[in-house]
Amino acid sequence: MKVGLSLYLLLVLTACSKSDLSEQVAFYALRDFETDGPYRIEENSAKIGNEILIPYSDLQWYNSTKHSFAISESLSRQIDIGLNSTGYFKKPFAVAIGKEIIYTGYFWSALSSTGCDWTTAIPLGPELLIQLSYPGPIDGVVVPDRRNDHRILEIFRRDGKLVE
Repeated sequence: MKVGLSLYLLLVLTACSKSDLSEQVAFYALRDFETDGPYRIEENSAKIGNEILIPYSDLQWYNSTKHSFAISESLSRQIDIGLNSTGYFKKPFAVAIGKEIIYTGYFWSALSSTGCDWTTAIPLGPELLIQLSYPGPIDGVVVPDRRNDHRILEIFRRDGKLVE
């Protein structure tokens, strides 16, 4: 009887686990892709590897109005070019659920004078702002907006990490 109860509890607790990567949002490094123009990633060509740049556990919340993620100051400093002059500047990424790519972009810096015609992730202290092109809209350039994809919102809502 004790063994049966123990097995039942183990199954219930395992089934309720949030550690399943297929149900988490993460920033992955792109390992292969083609571009159309300076930075426009051909999303059909994009492939992600196993390198997770920002795991779900480091995303404290997502603000669907501001299109920003809360991250720690230390992670922000690691990403930005401000202090160590390298960071993740111009590093291509994919926001994915499991290994399914939702959208792609580049890490950028608010200090940069270089423009980008694709989605950018800009560290601003404890926030990571996701912006369509940098420094702002570019005439004649349309960037697909998947920042508020319903699957992303559902995951953050499920875990109490969505700010609307």
